Amino acid sequence: MIRPRLFTIERTGPGRLSTMAAPAGGDALPDEMRALADAGIVMVVSLLTDAEDWELDLLHEEEAAAQAGISLVRLPTPNRCVPGVGATHGVARRVLHELGLGHGVAIHCRAGIGRASLLAACVLSLEGMHPSEAWPLISTARGVEVPDTDGQRAWVEKFADHASASTSTGSNLAGLPRHELRTAASIDDLLADERDR
Repeated sequence: MIRPRLFTIERTGPGRLSTMAAPAGGDALPDEMRALADAGIVMVVSLLTDAEDWELDLLHEEEAAAQAGISLVRLPTPNRCVPGVGATHGVARRVLHELGLGHGVAIHCRAGIGRASLLAACVLSLEGMHPSEAWPLISTARGVEVPDTDGQRAWVEKFADHASASTSTGSNLAGLPRHELRTAASIDDLLADERDR
């Protein structure tokens, strides 16, 4: 029986936020997704690119996840890079929604160290945690120092600062429809859309 290696981040809110390395691909993928579902995971976020999905034989990850009752959210980001701000904010809000319902969410990239940790830090920052507190929690859970690059660390600092400023202006991005969260180019676009309502 497959037992996925989940690295659960200690946080005070409901739900279970974990990072992990990419799931086993190919013929093992359906079993891997069922094992994640058995572990209480209802959403998986993949930061792999299309090329990595092909290389790791994960082209059918969404289908295998759905068959196991898991929703798959993709945030394709090249290795050792950072994703788009608006897309990240939208995905992080979706993760927070699931966590708020008491559900388990697993975030993966290739090794579960750089990109996955970056998104986990963004989720924690939206919960009100400063990145300087988030990184040690994620590193402890993962068992290695995260993230991969200083650029990823600096990007999360900017993301958290912007999200904090947005919150202090009374913004309620949680109420925006999912399609707008996924397609907005930046947090500024989300706020502009909200002000126009």
